[in-house]
Amino acid sequence: MNGLWLFAAPLCAVIVRKPGAALFCELLASILEALMGNIYGGASVIIPGFFEGLGAEIVFALFLYKVWNLWTACLASLLSGFFCWAESFLTDLQAISLSGAYGLSYLLFTLLSAFVTGLGSWYLYRAIARTGALDRFASGRAGRSV
Repeated sequence: MNGLWLFAAPLCAVIVRKPGAALFCELLASILEALMGNIYGGASVIIPGFFEGLGAEIVFALFLYKVWNLWTACLASLLSGFFCWAESFLTDLQAISLSGAYGLSYLLFTLLSAFVTGLGSWYLYRAIARTGALDRFASGRAGRSV
């Protein structure tokens, strides 16, 4: 279920298509979550949000912000998921061995939900673009022609 927390970075990045968009949006989403209140103790969600956004941002940076497709969205979401797991592992799961069944299953299911989130982000972007709501963005014009 961690994929639900990773949705903002790939979606925003494929829409805005500018350096820093994934990090900014994921960080903004975590700040809004902290302000609205959550079960994790308020502002404690901001640091994981930063690392999740950073994970997605790294993938788009590796492609020099020029490749915007389903696979880069999924890769960005996967690295975001890995960073989510790593931050959680390092802060919350220190007592559990990295090779332990819980740590490994938590990683696998986080990556699986992150991949599904990457797919969902891409197809949500495509659906929004087809409505014309993104026509002022290059991504919106490209999304309508596809």
